[in-house]
Amino acid sequence: MVINLLRLYEEFIEYHSECFTRDVRSWLGVSELDLSDEDVRIIYNTFYKHTFVEFYTFVRDIIYSDNPLDFIKDTNKEAWDLWCYISFLSSKDLINFRDGKFEVCDDLKNILIPRYSEDEILHRIKAKIELNSLNEPTVKVLKRLAGIEFDYKPQFDQMPISIESAICLISTIFKYYPFYDKFLFLGDDDFISILITLVEPKFKPIVADLDERILNIVKSINEGIEAFKRDFTKRRRINREVLGFCTNPPYNELGIKTFLRYGLMHFGELGGRVFLEFGDEAIGRKLLILQRFITRNNLEITDIIKGRINYPFMLIHPENNIIYRRLLKYFTEDMLKSNYMLGADIYVLTYIPWSIKPIRIKDAKIYSYI
Repeated sequence: MVINLLRLYEEFIEYHSECFTRDVRSWLGVSELDLSDEDVRIIYNTFYKHTFVEFYTFVRDIIYSDNPLDFIKDTNKEAWDLWCYISFLSSKDLINFRDGKFEVCDDLKNILIPRYSEDEILHRIKAKIELNSLNEPTVKVLKRLAGIEFDYKPQFDQMPISIESAICLISTIFKYYPFYDKFLFLGDDDFISILITLVEPKFKPIVADLDERILNIVKSINEGIEAFKRDFTKRRRINREVLGFCTNPPYNELGIKTFLRYGLMHFGELGGRVFLEFGDEAIGRKLLILQRFITRNNLEITDIIKGRINYPFMLIHPENNIIYRRLLKYFTEDMLKSNYMLGADIYVLTYIPWSIKPIRIKDAKIYSYI
């Protein structure tokens, strides 16, 4: 069976819309509202329609689950959503339920990447590379993998995260991105594109970076990775439309906005998923400004993984030496070098490719669930 991803998604949206239009009238506080079917469809298409990536993420979560009912707690969705997905997939002969268990069409599994836990990712990386500790920087792992030395350039604000952080990031990408391709790394001085393909060799990332050394290293280790030299302050996009991108920009307002704008240029009418790493290095209460920027660009905050991106003590920038010397007054050198000097979060954002505007519902009450 050849599965047309776009057609299957469009058929689901039509089915989901019909289910919503019919079922919503039985929900608390809705039956007494004066809403036509057309009113309900407009509400569905504005607020409740799932994006392309969301649809296939939810499908993947169901078909790879030992217990499909876990879908409800794992996604913060309702039993109504689970029923709609399962009944739709069953109607298309993509899953088949028997005695409370189900069989899944192999063709569907082949196009959707499994979710990998952090333990599974660690096991797969250790099968390919020797790891000394989880808080060692990714660049040291790169050296053992390919014998390549990489000197970080302060002018590009390059600094490596720990291998533990990389494992968390990869796990988060697999959790919210279900495809093997159309995924872009905007900047890759942590060489996540290499590590993620060690975990899942079928994954085909694209890398864009201003530093040609990074692009050459990535290509020398894995020829299947597409690599492009790009300055993200310019508007010269890559000639690729993607469904997801990951970026670890400069941790300041302009840097984050610039990298996000560049990445968003590569989304199309199907939307996409963003994995944004940043910490409170030069942000402070500018976080409120960034939240408004995120909203204005039709980005929905899907998840925040707090404090899982961490940087080992490496004396790359002048300020690293200053704070390192100050901390030596209170801690030993071994204590500092076995811990971290900077922390950051992972923001998972969903790009909604249609306009979201308030819709006033006449006579709606606080317990009207629509």
